[in-house]
Amino acid sequence: MPWFKVDDQSTFHKKVVAAGNSAWGALVRMGAHSCAQMSDGRVPKTVARLIATPKELQRLVNVGLLTRLGDDYAIMPGGYEIHDFLDYNPSREELEAQQSRKSSAGKLGNARRWGSRPHVAEGIAGATGAAIAGATALRSGAPSPIPSHPIPSQTCEAEPASLTLASPAPGPVKSRKKPQTPCPSSEATAEEVTAWFDRWRIPATDPEAVRLLNWARSKGATYADWHACWSNWKSRTATPPGIPPTGPTPPSRALILVPRYAGDQ
Repeated sequence: MPWFKVDDQSTFHKKVVAAGNSAWGALVRMGAHSCAQMSDGRVPKTVARLIATPKELQRLVNVGLLTRLGDDYAIMPGGYEIHDFLDYNPSREELEAQQSRKSSAGKLGNARRWGSRPHVAEGIAGATGAAIAGATALRSGAPSPIPSHPIPSQTCEAEPASLTLASPAPGPVKSRKKPQTPCPSSEATAEEVTAWFDRWRIPATDPEAVRLLNWARSKGATYADWHACWSNWKSRTATPPGIPPTGPTPPSRALILVPRYAGDQ
């Protein structure tokens, strides 16, 4: 169903301000109901009375946002019609034409889908035809062509080939994991080691980078992301925030001797 369109400039429109917040909210509810019922902006009197009070309906009529339909009106006598509804919202005819186009497009897409799979289409057509033939045979007493639905006291020796759908052979399973790579060996040149550092964005001038490289060589480590390994390495070796650097331990207060002078006695 379509959505009821509301003008973004209606917040402080003179008609909306004159009608009041409660009356404007009731009008929006009536517009949503009309869109759901595809009634072209017309609301029955019973529905309008459930949504708004008589005073709110009268205020909407006075400012020109609603039009009261006469009791002799052909469609919804005594109801209400939203002003300029069809100027901003689709009519019932347009909605039905849109639904018809969507239905036709869905049928066309379905035909194209099954048309691109002839073996599936043939199998479905064969199964449907066999079901019809089985029902006919059941009434006439002839053997049933459907192996899964045999007629009592009758059996089928073989399954028709038209009911068997060939399943495609499974293809190779592709792994989504990134391949793990080793670090440069001890026999690598300085240019190769520098290129490896640059590739994984590891600062070659950092002493910890050399320690990481030596550790990886000794362990034969392999990683899919050496930059992440470097980040973890630095986070473990860095001093946590809030902890002072190591140094000489200050003396305990209990061991500090304060000299006393004669004048303090």
